[in-house]
Amino acid sequence: MGVQNYSPRTITGRRTYLKYFVAWSLERGLMRPAEITKPILERYQRHLFHHRKRDGEPMGVRQLTNLFEPFTPNRLTQLVRDYINAAELGKTGSCHLLRHTCATIMLENGADIRFIQQLLGHAELTTTQIYTQSSGALFSVGKRTFDLQRS
Repeated sequence: MGVQNYSPRTITGRRTYLKYFVAWSLERGLMRPAEITKPILERYQRHLFHHRKRDGEPMGVRQLTNLFEPFTPNRLTQLVRDYINAAELGKTGSCHLLRHTCATIMLENGADIRFIQQLLGHAELTTTQIYTQSSGALFSVGKRTFDLQRS
């Protein structure tokens, strides 16, 4: 994986995941690669889905880092912020920037303003306008359409 320019951290994480899968396979007497079939992989996925933390709570993918540690509330935001900064886009931001960008691109490419409003979970159409501020002309067309259909 190092030859394919994966980062050392990614390689460590993948080795860790592979180690757990190999241990699970060996516990079930699966020792040859030919024995690892699609149904076996699906069984492993179910095993991971039902795996529990020490306190009995389910262990979801969203709750764990690649080192099997719980995410702190702001960790995902920090990861996205770091990637945006590394991309040198000329903007700072985090998950919220992606939310604005997605809504704007959808509107600019003809998505129904009401669909975007529902997707973002907004009660008022005016709130959606905030997320699509760079598409002012398109927003006014969408708003007129929405108002005409309400009449």
